[in-house]
Order: sequence, then C-alpha cells, then structure tokens
Amino acid sequence: MKKAIVATLFLVVIFIGYLFLGNPSSECITIEKLEVSFEESGTCLVAFDESVYDVTFVSNWITGMHHGEHLCGQEYSAEEISGGPHGVEMMGKFRIAKLCK
Repeated sequence: MKKAIVATLFLVVIFIGYLFLGNPSSECITIEKLEVSFEESGTCLVAFDESVYDVTFVSNWITGMHHGEHLCGQEYSAEEISGGPHGVEMMGKFRIAKLCK
C-alpha cells in the first residue's frame, strides 16, 4: 500500500512538472540556472550530453549529492555517468530540457 502511494505521488509530480515545463525538447536551461537550482529552489538538476535532467525525487539525490561524488547543479560527461553502476540509459526518463550553450 505504501509503495503504491509513493508511486502515485511520483507520477503526479512528474505530470505536474510536465504541465509547467511543457515539451521537454523545446525548453532550454542555462548552465547558470542549473548551477543555482538546488540552492534556490531545492530542485536537483544535472546535465550531460546537452540535456538537463531533474533528479530531485530520485532517492539517491535527495541530499543534493549522489553517492558522495556527484552534486546537483553540475554538468557531467557521458563517461562520468556511465562509470557508475548504471549507464546513461537510466537518465532518459528524467530529461526535462536542452542545455543552452
């Protein structure tokens, strides 16, 4: 029951985020906004491969740091992402925008 409630809340948050952010492929977030997102709003954004990902509600990012190595608000290389226990394909579901260059 508890897992069902958490899963439902997660889906609601994703849906609301989609409503406010619109089509992920059309928005562009600057590196400056990315860098201050956690400090200013508690939103944990990370970037790699010219995309921005919202990992705010991923349990391993709740503190603003992922496994003591990666911080919210940073841009990472595909090598850094794939060097962990999961590959870059894990990140796809969290993509919300393009990274403005």
